[in-house]
Amino acid sequence: MSYANAAQLRQSALKAAAEIVSALVNVKVIKTEDEAMKVLATIRTEAFDDLKAVADSEPKQQSSGGGGSRFPKADPAEKLAEALATEMNSGKFKGQTIGNIFKFDGPQAEAFGYGKGDKTGRDYAAFMAGDGNPNQYTRRRFALVVEAAKNGDLPSEAEGVEPQGEPSTGSSDVTTEWGV
Repeated sequence: MSYANAAQLRQSALKAAAEIVSALVNVKVIKTEDEAMKVLATIRTEAFDDLKAVADSEPKQQSSGGGGSRFPKADPAEKLAEALATEMNSGKFKGQTIGNIFKFDGPQAEAFGYGKGDKTGRDYAAFMAGDGNPNQYTRRRFALVVEAAKNGDLPSEAEGVEPQGEPSTGSSDVTTEWGV
């Protein structure tokens, strides 16, 4: 549990304890200030322990950090799978998925008009993941694949994919199965 979450739980426990002690003082169950402070400390501790137990038992949710969605973020493996399956709908690699492009060797990349046999799909992916790519959508997807490769997180079924379709020319736009 983070420090901020623990602080919120402590504050909630103290507020609940203060309300209970206040009610007990009002009905004259608690008669002295010392007694009120002891009861307050006891209730606060018990309430905090109960709140912490509930918080620890709930599924962990990731925050977007800026007051956005309170739902968990997408599974990184799902994001990577989507990035690998993203198909280029124009440009040199039209009809190819990012996963296919990433595995092209020099001659395969050259067949699509990229380099002269000296550049691979990994080189293209690194370029597309960088500032040279003005398309934020494809930049993020290429960056995700490049980072996964650096970390050794590419799925094994992504290996050895052959080029599909014919090389073409044009700009580097992209689409997914949802037409985004």
